[in-house]
Amino acid sequence: MARIAIFSKYFGYNIGGAEHSTLELLKRREAAGDNITAVIVANLRSHGAESLRMPLPDTWHIRSISLPADTVRFRFFAYWRNRAALSELGSSLKDFDALYAYGLYAPAVINAFTGQTVYLVRDEYGLGWNRNYRQGLKRWLFALYRLAEWPLERLWLRDLRRAIAKSRLIANSRFIAQELQGLAPDAPIDIEYPELDTATLQADFARHAADVSHKGIVLIGDNILKGGDIARKIAARLPGERFYLFDRRNLTEQRDGNLISMPWQSPGRVYAHAKLVIVPSRWHEAFGRVVLEAQVLGIPVVASACGGLPEAIGDPTALVADPDDIDSWLTKIAERLAPAVNHR
Repeated sequence: MARIAIFSKYFGYNIGGAEHSTLELLKRREAAGDNITAVIVANLRSHGAESLRMPLPDTWHIRSISLPADTVRFRFFAYWRNRAALSELGSSLKDFDALYAYGLYAPAVINAFTGQTVYLVRDEYGLGWNRNYRQGLKRWLFALYRLAEWPLERLWLRDLRRAIAKSRLIANSRFIAQELQGLAPDAPIDIEYPELDTATLQADFARHAADVSHKGIVLIGDNILKGGDIARKIAARLPGERFYLFDRRNLTEQRDGNLISMPWQSPGRVYAHAKLVIVPSRWHEAFGRVVLEAQVLGIPVVASACGGLPEAIGDPTALVADPDDIDSWLTKIAERLAPAVNHR
């Protein structure tokens, strides 16, 4: 029986798939007999996190901490500003046998912890990537932004390499494992695919299945990394279809033609809006939890062939090789909506 602490900036909040897949991974450890303590950043405000607390098992222990800074836009400045507090946190966890950590703040905590450390790589940021996916003027502005943070990014990368060198490594897809091998050529890397709580998802979906009278095409995450601009181009070419764009930044429902921007909701209620889900990600999704969830609920999916998405999707013909090829999206969407149209 091991005493395990889990820490990430966003763990304990319903921010994304990394939090849910890590929750399921630690539930399996508890089922095997381990004791779990979640270290939660209590003063988190970015992404509207204060309203998105994740329900954790009653059998887990909770330790709340506060950090000096909380910002999304200047990630590496936030790391530098919080680094001493994170190191202090790592040193304070002496009553634990193992520390599981992932995300931006993981290196400082891992490097200060004296027990066994497990580094979970849940996305391309965990590989040390900070790629520029913007276009036009925004691409140049982001390049300047990166230049301003470059010295602090170097500091974080140095800490990341130290953390990787001392940790057991767990990737959530073959894609992530292959890329992580470049940072740790001689290290064994375990692959543990995200596991869904399918019973809870299906029950949530069933509760909301009748709530939506007009289903449409759903995108989860309306930003440049998730391909929100691609979805808008697709919608402009399909004026007869309704598009629902769910994002944490949306506080209220807003409609613009056939585009409906929706606030964050429970997964079952989100998928209740969908006759088809699109995942036009530009960045390299580690695996694609959205793809898994939609497929479990019997909802067709069309996704870009980036990162680990090809590992998640059941139908490889539903992949779009170039996310910016709108014609390919239209063709694959039409193919998957055609059976529904014919059935009606």
